[in-house]
Amino acid sequence: MPQPPSKLMPAVYGGLAIGIISGVPFLSWINCACCAGVMGGGFLAVYLFRRELDSRYHMDFSDGAQLGLLAGLFGAVIATALSQVFATVSYEMVHNIITTYLQDPEMEEMFDRFRPDMLTGGLLFFGFLINLVFYTLFGLLGGLVGVSLVGKARLPYEPPPDQPMPEDTKRDSGAPPL
Repeated sequence: MPQPPSKLMPAVYGGLAIGIISGVPFLSWINCACCAGVMGGGFLAVYLFRRELDSRYHMDFSDGAQLGLLAGLFGAVIATALSQVFATVSYEMVHNIITTYLQDPEMEEMFDRFRPDMLTGGLLFFGFLINLVFYTLFGLLGGLVGVSLVGKARLPYEPPPDQPMPEDTKRDSGAPPL
C-alpha cells in the first residue's frame, strides 16, 4: 500500500492563504463573515491534499482536522507578522500627515505614545495567542467542511460490462435487430 502524501505543504499553503487574508488591511474584512477567510484556508489545505492523494482512497475527518489545525497555526504566525508590518507602515503614513498638516505638538505627543515599536512586546504576543486560538479553531472547521465536500473516494469511471443481447427467435420481419 503506497504512503499518503505529506500534509505539511498543503497546510502551509492553506496557512499562507489565511495569513494573507487576515493580515492585509481591507482584505481582512472577509473574516467578518464568520471567519470565512480562515475557514477557506482550512478548506484549501484539504483540497490541495486531496489532489495529491490517490483517488481511490477516502479521507477521514481526522485528516481534515489535522490539516485545518496546521493551516490555522501557520496562518496565525503569518497573519501576526503581516499585521505588524502593516501597522508600522500605516503608523509612519499617519505620523507624516499629522506632523506635516496639523502641526499640533500635543497631538504629536499623544500619537507618539502609540508607536508600533512600543507595542511589540506583550501586546504582540497577546495578539498572536488570540490569533492562534481562533485560527486553529476555525481552520479545523474549514478542514472538516472540506473533508465532507471533497474528501470522498472517487472511483475511476468504468463502463458497464457488455451484456449479451438476447436472441429473438420469433422475428416477424427479416429486418436486422436494432
